[in-house]
Amino acid sequence: MNTFVYSDPHFGHDRIRGYCNRPFDTVDDMDRSLIANWNEVVKPNDYVIVLGDFGLARSEYLNSVIRQLTGFKKIIIGNHDKSKTWYKSNGFSSATKSPTYVKVNWLCPDLIPDDYSKKLYIALSHYPLDKFPSNCVGFEWLNIHGHSHNSLPKWRDESHVCVSVELTDYKPVNLRCVIEEWFERKTHADSSAL
Repeated sequence: MNTFVYSDPHFGHDRIRGYCNRPFDTVDDMDRSLIANWNEVVKPNDYVIVLGDFGLARSEYLNSVIRQLTGFKKIIIGNHDKSKTWYKSNGFSSATKSPTYVKVNWLCPDLIPDDYSKKLYIALSHYPLDKFPSNCVGFEWLNIHGHSHNSLPKWRDESHVCVSVELTDYKPVNLRCVIEEWFERKTHADSSAL
């Protein structure tokens, strides 16, 4: 079982192709490609955490998209999403508006050395977070978010990575790969400072 992160597919939203220079001729072409890309990487027992803006279309259409996507689905509601209740009633195992905070050694044990994993928290959110909880001083933070699409670089800084589909080749990204990339960037920055 793997866990993937994914944001801002905007299923059914024709105008997003122009807003974000998406390389698709029609909205149907875009949606077919997004569904195929999802199913190429996500297996039936995998989890996908959608970090908002799943779709902008009629409920019936979005429900048909959801039924075509493999794996277990969770969502953190974005600014263009339907209600938490709607997503829970249409194939998502959970839906929340709040950012989700997870300690990395609970999520991916043995992924990175203990001295990093024991003090790294991941904040999953739709919007990039400006502040992290004040009761967690002394911990490392990684905010995995969406919302920015391709208006900002994938890595805004050491603590923020955007997984909007325009920055992930229109595919869900394995959470382990994001954490490993953070660790490589962090250790490179630490060694450069010496």
